[in-house]
Amino acid sequence: MAASCVTTPALFNGCVFSASCVTRTAIKGYWTEYRRVFAQMKNPALFPFLRLQPLAVVGLVHTPDGYILGRRNPSSIYQGNFWQSRLLAALKNELTRKASIWPSRF
Repeated sequence: MAASCVTTPALFNGCVFSASCVTRTAIKGYWTEYRRVFAQMKNPALFPFLRLQPLAVVGLVHTPDGYILGRRNPSSIYQGNFWQSRLLAALKNELTRKASIWPSRF
């Protein structure tokens, strides 16, 4: 990760939810550090030891002008320059700052 921080200074070690059990009615898991997920992405041979299954919740937001999509920064470690819908948590945080009615919907 240190070498990646040199080429991508914005890389940070945030929290990631890793699913340990997924059923039709529930998802159970735990929070882990991004550096562990990053290590497993870079070296899939670590999966038998780390067994990380990162979970992201996304939502497609439709507005009168169309859908809200964003393009990842080209220097992103994961899927750089790809289009994607906004992560629901990031969108919630952004909208919470702009309109106080959103928190009750999540």
